Amino acid sequence: MEEVVQPSTGHTRKKKKTPEKWTRKKSQLARHSAKGLPGFPTCNHNGGKFKCTTVPLQDIRRFHQNFYSQKDKVYQDNFILKFTSSVEVKRRRPTSGRYKRQPVRTKYFIGSKDKSMVPVCLNTFIRVLNVSRFRINGVLNRFRETGQLSKENRGGDRVSTKNLPKKENVMNFINKFKCSEPHYCAKHTGRKYLSAELNIKKMWKMYNRSLTEGQSGLKVTQWYFRSIFNKTYNLGFGSPRVDVCSTCLQLDERLKHAGPGEEKQQIITEKRVHKLRAKAFYTSLKCTDPKIVTFSYDCQKNLPLPKVPDQAAYYSRQIYLHNFTVVKGDSKSQLTPENVTAYIWTENEFGKGSNEIASLVFDTLIATEMESPITTVRLVCDGCGGQNKNSIVLAMACHWLSKLAPKNVRTVELYFPITGHSFLPPDRVFGVIEKSIRKKEVIYKPSEYIDIISEHAKVVKVGIDCQVFDWKKEKETFMKKPAQFHFQLGACRRIVLTRTKAKDVRVRGEYTYNSDLGVSKSLTKPGKLLSNMSPNVIPASNTTKETKKVDVNNLLTKHYGDHWRDNEELLFYKNIIDGADDTEEEEPVCEPTEEPSLDAHAPTLYRSSGRRIDIREPLEFPSWEESWFHGAERRLMVVGGKHPDFEYITSPGRGKNV
Repeated sequence: MEEVVQPSTGHTRKKKKTPEKWTRKKSQLARHSAKGLPGFPTCNHNGGKFKCTTVPLQDIRRFHQNFYSQKDKVYQDNFILKFTSSVEVKRRRPTSGRYKRQPVRTKYFIGSKDKSMVPVCLNTFIRVLNVSRFRINGVLNRFRETGQLSKENRGGDRVSTKNLPKKENVMNFINKFKCSEPHYCAKHTGRKYLSAELNIKKMWKMYNRSLTEGQSGLKVTQWYFRSIFNKTYNLGFGSPRVDVCSTCLQLDERLKHAGPGEEKQQIITEKRVHKLRAKAFYTSLKCTDPKIVTFSYDCQKNLPLPKVPDQAAYYSRQIYLHNFTVVKGDSKSQLTPENVTAYIWTENEFGKGSNEIASLVFDTLIATEMESPITTVRLVCDGCGGQNKNSIVLAMACHWLSKLAPKNVRTVELYFPITGHSFLPPDRVFGVIEKSIRKKEVIYKPSEYIDIISEHAKVVKVGIDCQVFDWKKEKETFMKKPAQFHFQLGACRRIVLTRTKAKDVRVRGEYTYNSDLGVSKSLTKPGKLLSNMSPNVIPASNTTKETKKVDVNNLLTKHYGDHWRDNEELLFYKNIIDGADDTEEEEPVCEPTEEPSLDAHAPTLYRSSGRRIDIREPLEFPSWEESWFHGAERRLMVVGGKHPDFEYITSPGRGKNV
């Protein structure tokens, strides 16, 4: 039976500290509490230097009460200093030298109700406060020697200095371990991680075993080792590694079985070169040059629909939701919805190939304002040939640079990491998204995934907020085949695109990250210009394999029963399995709905003030030559002309606000 969570009025998970109940604290309070009522003057000083008998009884009671108002030694010592004063002795009488002469003479006072100071003798001062003469002399002597107020020197940490050699030896031992930074983390906490095979207890045992016979005095307890580890270091223990680089694993295994000599040295050198190449990639990803804007992108693993705890789901095919995330900024940038964009679609609407990836990267480029001093756009992604590292994405980048890029942008660089070392900023976003998803037991609809993703990124729905273009078909018309390139596409780690004055794009391939040895040449076919590319729009579909439909239907029947179609929350699956088109009905538009395309000879309007333009009613555009509307989404694409509320792109490809 589930109950509402309420704060506990009794015991909690962990016992709360109650210092007031500690025996040591009780003894301390008792030492500095009043032992009885204040004593009254027994002397007969009634005039002259001392006025002991003239002090009212209420002033004596109040003075005694103020002294013990705080049961703290430091407070009480400073109270004594406040009502005493020391003056130098101006004249001395001759003595036999039997007693040591005091360098100063001390005066004692009792505060009265009218804030005046009544001088009294030492005996009266002692009787009123109920303290010893030695305590008063000690307070005055320490103040006279140091010139500072009283402070507590008793107790405290007496062991740290004694155990300093042990602490230094333990820290030197811990410093020998190798740690790594987290990859799947949205925030930089400064924490680093040791091997998953270690723990504090195991490290403590390793430390004590590492000591020689002459170092037996440096052995420490597990508690002391744990205290140093937790209070001095910000270290954790990682999980067992997954997706480890195959080359690194192979070299490690070869190194274990290699004999001493030239063979072992060769393997060590090969591994070091491999690691340096991976490090060079991450160094370029950390670039903070204001002239360079970096976009890193990747696809998250498929998100299943429905997500249910039913064991039958393990053996069943499911509908997948795709998340393609683009991060703007270097690897150390803060990940917020302002610089993280997530493109969302389901597998029945679009595929997950090069056309989709190229279109979404294209949408990111045209949606981003790149004002001066930006001169270079850097695209960073893994080397997956079916999605990222292919001539289709290359053709899209060439088209954008030649026609739509601002004039200040002259170069586009495509970076591909070493295989196995492809941890990118989007992976950190995926990590926090998957952490939130694991907390939800059941997810029925794509909108539930979108709600989770929208907490960490700006969500763009593919087919509604952006279009998918057929770059593959258009590339075959304008660009050479990869086999005819003047560089080997698969072996390149960096591809550099440079715009020329003739509106052409020169491309060169580099096989390392820091060299510029390649030759820039055009990749277009004779008589073709990449700026003239005009890919057609691929409309959203509702196609799913029959075998998958059967499996999803069986899963929903097992989990919800035969009448699952009557559940409104499962309407998404009903439309897919029954073959219904789940897209919105197309509204009539005010222009003929020809097949939309990016015209090759005219400038095109893509955005207005950073947003898509939706046409809800006929509009008049004076002096405009032509206009197209993109299918059901009705995204306006204008050629030529001006309008006071829109941003249009002139013939050189430069945006203006009119």
